[in-house]
Amino acid sequence: MGRSETPSKRVIVYLRVSSHEQGRSGFSLEAQRSQLHHVAAAYWPGAEVQEFSDVQSARGFKRPGWVAVMESIRAGGVLAVLVVDLDRFARNLRDGISVLEELQRRNVVLIAGGQGIDTRTAAGGLVANLLLSVGEFESRAIGERVKRVHQWRRVQGKKGPGLRPWGWTVGEDGNLEVEPVEQRAISFAMAQRAKGVSFSRLAALMNEAGFVPVGGGNWNRGSLHSALANASRRLEEESLKGAPGGSLQ
Repeated sequence: MGRSETPSKRVIVYLRVSSHEQGRSGFSLEAQRSQLHHVAAAYWPGAEVQEFSDVQSARGFKRPGWVAVMESIRAGGVLAVLVVDLDRFARNLRDGISVLEELQRRNVVLIAGGQGIDTRTAAGGLVANLLLSVGEFESRAIGERVKRVHQWRRVQGKKGPGLRPWGWTVGEDGNLEVEPVEQRAISFAMAQRAKGVSFSRLAALMNEAGFVPVGGGNWNRGSLHSALANASRRLEEESLKGAPGGSLQ
């Protein structure tokens, strides 16, 4: 009998954005690709790099790209899976932990580059589990906010057209819906401002990360200042009234 071939040593790069629109903007596939291929080359020089991607929500694991990731892992020879963020592959705590457990059983490292998570260490595994818990909480919170928006706008009779605010989008029924990638961008921008980063520097960071203004193009000091002020006001209104979004004017 002939010998079966030993699977080559591989590193998997997994990219995901949550919709076709975000595939063209926001935290783009290209931005993720650049970061993760750099990590692969630095940590596992000479290893074969396999890339898989999805342009859809992280709810559930029936995504073609992720299915291919797991098939490759189960075939053997995979050293590590690289993602920019844990929510790229899971927004549900139970599902996320099941993946982490399988990777551990197969001695496959998980690295979330944007969060500095490396499961080669005990601390890295612990942080991964904690962040998956936070991710599940955020997912549920977004769903609750969307429901409040729909309920509130029905009561107010708000359906009219208008340029959508940064961080929210307008559904087919005219109701405001939370835009998850832009909400992450808002959180990032607020955190940087809290650290004292200037609007000029922050605009450059936003452009480098692939975050795009509602109207397209690039951020500058003025546009970012205005958009962040509007987003902050809407978030404050949500906190006070329990109704994110408000009227589109």
